[in-house]
Amino acid sequence: VENVCTDNKDSGVSLMGESNSSLVRNQCCDNDNYGLQVTDSAECCCCENEFVSNDVAGIAFSGCAGGNVKSNQCSNNIEYGIEVREQADPLLESNKCNDNGQFGILYSDTAAGKAINNIAIYNLIGSIEVNDQASPFLGDNLCRASQFVNKDYYDEAFPDYCKGCRENLWKGWTILGNDPEWSYGVPTSK
Repeated sequence: VENVCTDNKDSGVSLMGESNSSLVRNQCCDNDNYGLQVTDSAECCCCENEFVSNDVAGIAFSGCAGGNVKSNQCSNNIEYGIEVREQADPLLESNKCNDNGQFGILYSDTAAGKAINNIAIYNLIGSIEVNDQASPFLGDNLCRASQFVNKDYYDEAFPDYCKGCRENLWKGWTILGNDPEWSYGVPTSK
């Protein structure tokens, strides 16, 4: 509780194996990879932390890792606010994933889990990206004002963007500040 993990050559905090930990009100900033890395079969309860200005992502889940991630600030990271890949399946709730270099939240591989009531605004490419065979439930997230707003340019530059999004469950999705005819592969209502 209330630690500062900064300027590490890998991650601020790494949870591996079958560990089960709680992180509350920590600052994990300016690390060479992740602010928090949760991998293997580790579980993490992560609340009210700051994961800022890390070289890859604020928080990264991989392997079969899971847990509850609630009310964290994941901003100004080089690539993603939160990255969920492989078979990881965390619950992401009420996090602020703003001003990241690519996406606020990224799901890839066969990742699952839920993203509910998150705010993902002002990220360079997009708010929430779901690709490969990932299948998270996304509900009541607020996404707005990404830098790419030109559909024709984006279709040509990134032809596989949001591959697989159509199989996801969408509820209460709000997208503001983008072309109303095309919202990055995400339906504006369903």
